[in-house]
Amino acid sequence: MFARVQPDGAHRPYQTIAFFQGCAINKKEMLVPGGMIQRTKYFCVHQDPLIPIPGFLVIASVRHIQSISEMHDLEFEEFSKLVLCHTWIDG
Repeated sequence: MFARVQPDGAHRPYQTIAFFQGCAINKKEMLVPGGMIQRTKYFCVHQDPLIPIPGFLVIASVRHIQSISEMHDLEFEEFSKLVLCHTWIDG
């Protein structure tokens, strides 16, 4: 298991694994259940390989960012459209 020491001295293995996993999926080095659902200029939409719950999707940034606040305007616009496109509301 990978572990990375954070600036506060804590070990957070899941975050490090998720980081490498996200990069591997983005580079098409790791397959995801059901394959890639959608790939755009800035994002890829796929099923979470660690939590394969039906309907639980991941919208992952192609560019490494840690927060929505780091998105450029065009990235945020595309992200918003993807959220709307892949949201299913029962009712």
